[in-house]
Amino acid sequence: MVVNQRARRYTSLTWKVENAMERLNVIQTVVDMTRAKTYLEIGVASGAVFFRVKARQKIAVDARLRIFVLDCDTGVGIITRGSPDATLDFTKEQIDRLSYDGLKKNGAEWLNVKKPHLIRDLLARV
Repeated sequence: MVVNQRARRYTSLTWKVENAMERLNVIQTVVDMTRAKTYLEIGVASGAVFFRVKARQKIAVDARLRIFVLDCDTGVGIITRGSPDATLDFTKEQIDRLSYDGLKKNGAEWLNVKKPHLIRDLLARV
């Protein structure tokens, strides 16, 4: 039984590596052919392909991260695995126009500010 489990894990790992290398070759070819300046990957899990792609700018989005800031003296940023509470819907033009005044006005929403007592709940799950 142990041998079968090891063989399954090895086969799965080999398939993942071969699949990642195949994806890398296809993606790198497309990036090179189109002379793309930016490469965007959504759903980055291990980064096996993302970190090997050669492009001037690379952007990785992992939709399985929950990011928030605790409302305390200096603010503490917390990043955990899990579904985000909410996502921000900005266009590129809106991002280019972001200002400190906008952050003062909308900071709690944009930074996903939470009450400090949530850290106890988070630590209880660890």
